[in-house]
Amino acid sequence: NELARHPYIDLNMAKKIERYRLQHQGIDNAESLKKIYTINPNEIEKLLPYLDFRKQ
Repeated sequence: NELARHPYIDLNMAKKIERYRLQHQGIDNAESLKKIYTINPNEIEKLLPYLDFRKQ
């Protein structure tokens, strides 16, 4: 998983993000990411500068 290569994202968090992304047809913004309640909000805030929500 490409996400797990990021130093702030472990394999467990990468799996949670990927599962959410698949179930909800993507993650469009930070608020969507914050709906993954099993990920600490502080961790999400730390990741935000590194995330790109544009569609590919």
